[in-house]
Amino acid sequence: MKEFGQMSKAKSGFGYCRKGTCCFVAGGNDGTILQDFEEYDFQSQEVRTLQKLTIARDELTAVLHKNEVYAIGGYNLDNE
Repeated sequence: MKEFGQMSKAKSGFGYCRKGTCCFVAGGNDGTILQDFEEYDFQSQEVRTLQKLTIARDELTAVLHKNEVYAIGGYNLDNE
């Protein structure tokens, strides 16, 4: 199995989608609910930190539509 580079931290419950050689990862949790938004490039094996989500979310979905990534649903401690 081919080993890839590492995201910034281990997490679960994140939303993700793919565009070309890149995977976008949003939210999730590492013990706390996250606002993280990152792009991982499978070719260069580099991770790029993007602008944080406006609201921390866990168990969300991410979709790509017309070249934009949308974080949909999920929950945080304020709207659980």
